Amino acid sequence: MYIHTKFNFNKTLLQEYRKEFIASDFTASWQYAHSHCNQYFDGLAIVLDQQDNDRLQEAITVGSNPSPQHWIGGSKVNSTWYWNTNEGDLVDFIWFNWGHGQPDAETCIRVWISFKWYTSSCNTLNYFVCQRYMY
Repeated sequence: MYIHTKFNFNKTLLQEYRKEFIASDFTASWQYAHSHCNQYFDGLAIVLDQQDNDRLQEAITVGSNPSPQHWIGGSKVNSTWYWNTNEGDLVDFIWFNWGHGQPDAETCIRVWISFKWYTSSCNTLNYFVCQRYMY
């Protein structure tokens, strides 16, 4: 599957594939988490809608370490928020789940209180959630 850089994401394209989320059992910076998920899975979690968010919450809740803070695959590039794919492409957000007062000045996204999205310094060590496509 290839997603063009900075294109609006075609959700129907993704629906042809089944996606699962896998919560980590160790903490890392956002960049290390991104690299790890790209190497062993299909990237950090990309959350396209409420259904994805529900499945993300389930993966975190049943994971080996249900910490409230996990990196997901979104980050800010030149003042715009994008999903970062494992191919190195940037995909526009089509659905948001920001927490109160978010986003703020930081550049990476973690899932936190009530499974809402909060920004954080990318160097902070958090658990993270990878995704894997089932073809």
